Amino acid sequence: MEQLVEVYHNAVASPEFREMVRQRERARHNEASALANAKLVERIKLAGHLKAKCMSVNEIIELTELSVDEVLKA
Repeated sequence: MEQLVEVYHNAVASPEFREMVRQRERARHNEASALANAKLVERIKLAGHLKAKCMSVNEIIELTELSVDEVLKA
């Protein structure tokens, strides 16, 4: 059992393993950022459609959770 623990600690301590973990974390962060940005873009598009339907800015803000500036730019 001690040998197994030693092998695990050596693998985890290796620069290659740490780099793999760093790259995986970076990929997860990039994916989360892309998803958040896509959701924001969709909410801005929705705000534009709601403005075209003459909905008030306050109602659009309430529905989309966008800022006043984001709604006005939509």
